[in-house]
Amino acid sequence: MSTPSDCILVRAGDVVPQLWLNGGGETRTLLSIPADVDWTLRISLACIEKNGPFSAYPGVERWFAVVEGAGVRLSFPNGEVLVKLGDPPICFDGEAGPDCCLIGGPTQDLNLMTRGGAGTISLAEANSSWQEPFARRGFFATSSGRFHFGVNNDGGARPNRNTLILEAFSLLWDFGSTECWFEPDDGGNAGFWLGYSN
Repeated sequence: MSTPSDCILVRAGDVVPQLWLNGGGETRTLLSIPADVDWTLRISLACIEKNGPFSAYPGVERWFAVVEGAGVRLSFPNGEVLVKLGDPPICFDGEAGPDCCLIGGPTQDLNLMTRGGAGTISLAEANSSWQEPFARRGFFATSSGRFHFGVNNDGGARPNRNTLILEAFSLLWDFGSTECWFEPDDGGNAGFWLGYSN
């Protein structure tokens, strides 16, 4: 069973942001595998400050979720999609490079991009476990709280657990296949589960 010491923990505040060439925002790369331009998996947190087109990523599957702010309107050739805070993440072809219009001011979003393999981002409910069958799994916290590793036995009791304290906007990566769940300090907002298999 994986333990907290086996995981990768990245705090967004510790990552130097990279300004976009078009001046529309900035991106913090939280995880890149491998750690170069030929990545097969990239997880990032972006702050969108102005309307404008997304960069195109041919051959990339892109997952997108709003983590702070009112949200965005994305324009694709086949129509528009609204993505607001609290909405399920969306998945689209990275080559599309949709136009992005802010709904109500700057917005932060979580991105998971893959070249080959399969990835996902899904909303996490507070204190609810996630055991999807991905080879590598992660959690992005949108509020501070406690991330628990353990085994669910005896009608809901969770013995033998390990716990990590997470700050808001932290990524925890590669915690194995054991049952896990997040207990947010505010009792409501939790974050997002992430998965990847190549």
